[in-house]
Amino acid sequence: MKLKAPVIAIAALLAAAAPASRPVDIEVSASVAGNPVRLTATGGTLAQLLGREAFQFEATVATGQGSVYADGVLFWDVETPVVETRVKVDVADSRSLGNAFDLSIPDIGTVDIEAAVRGREGRLEITDLAGALGATRFTASGSVGKPDNRLHVELS
Repeated sequence: MKLKAPVIAIAALLAAAAPASRPVDIEVSASVAGNPVRLTATGGTLAQLLGREAFQFEATVATGQGSVYADGVLFWDVETPVVETRVKVDVADSRSLGNAFDLSIPDIGTVDIEAAVRGREGRLEITDLAGALGATRFTASGSVGKPDNRLHVELS
């Protein structure tokens, strides 16, 4: 992937609601490099989040070219926040997605990826990663972390 060096103009409109006892609801409509982008997110209550209770969430980022969807839970393991989520990426045309963000991406066709992701302080684990990049199918798992202040990446 070859990155271009232009300035990308972003304009956004944010609407959010988070009363303590009602579900969190966020909507963002934006324009990135002249292309519409929409973020929607919902979750448990603000009281759950601030009270360190399990906080369910789901979020979607969509453009005319594709979407990224995630749903999961944020919880605390003693004092450490942990996020467990399923992520799905669905893009009809890789090149048009690159154009939306002013990136030069090869024309590989559709992108369809799903994975389970678990993140906690200093570590990100990806399991059940499966998908297709055009006609190429793949599966993988891996992790990224800095246990000794050095970046460690494991893939299988």
